[in-house]
Amino acid sequence: GVTVRELIRISAGATRLRLRFSNEFGATAMTLGSVHVALAGEDGAIVSGSDHVVRFAGRERVVIPAGAPMLSDPLDWKLPAFAKLIVSVYYPQETLPPAHTLFALPAQASSAGDFGAAAVLPDAIPARNGNALSEVDIAPVMPGRTVVAFGDSITEGVASTIGAFRGWPDRLAERLQENRATRDWSVVNAGIGSNRLLHDTPGANALARF
Repeated sequence: GVTVRELIRISAGATRLRLRFSNEFGATAMTLGSVHVALAGEDGAIVSGSDHVVRFAGRERVVIPAGAPMLSDPLDWKLPAFAKLIVSVYYPQETLPPAHTLFALPAQASSAGDFGAAAVLPDAIPARNGNALSEVDIAPVMPGRTVVAFGDSITEGVASTIGAFRGWPDRLAERLQENRATRDWSVVNAGIGSNRLLHDTPGANALARF
């Protein structure tokens, strides 16, 4: 019965995007009552007029089966490189987080209610587990190349300032954007803290992911 809000950042300019949610490690179905994505303001609030309702096959509410992922419908939205986005998910039912704890991305949980479109979450408290959001896909402004940063906690950003996007994949993305020859490259952070080579805790094992 709460709304969970997470701050993320894309590394390259986009013309459209879609969100991927994961219940791949969940033992029961997961219900997303509503999902919103908006531009993040400097004060952590949603930028006025930027809120978008995320739909799944045209529906706002979706049930993700146990052991499965879910892709949203694409959103036509022109965004600059390093745009910071706030993704808000309303969980109408008791939900056990199926993924690992977030280390580098800040998340908040609200008091009871669906506050996906609210500028600021009421009575917000820190939420270490974040959303079931596992990926942001973009159609880039310019066709280019993608670098995948693959690893565990150092790659994910553990010990970096939370919400500052200062992990090494973030710095790499910034350096690529600063160079005219690599400005059309994007960086995907595929790091999972404590990820193992052969064991599926947390997340799929690194050999399978590779």
